[in-house]
Amino acid sequence: MKTTLVIRPVTPNGLQVIGDFITDLGYTARREALLAMLGPMLEDRRNIALKGEDEDHGVVVFHHETRPRELV
Repeated sequence: MKTTLVIRPVTPNGLQVIGDFITDLGYTARREALLAMLGPMLEDRRNIALKGEDEDHGVVVFHHETRPRELV
C-alpha cells in the first residue's frame, strides 16, 4: 500500500523526535549532546532542517543543509 510522505520544517519542539530518529538509526551519540547540537543549529537562519513523516511510521527522513551567508 502506498503511503504519503509529509515534509515539514523541524521546529524546536520537534528536536526530541529527531533525536529519537537518529538514535533508532543506530548512531551512538549521547542524546544530550545530540540535542545540544541540534538546538543551536535551528536558531541559525543559514540552516534548513526538514523531516519527512509517514502516517504509519513517524519520522522516516531527516534532511539538513546550510546555505551560504550571502543567501540569508
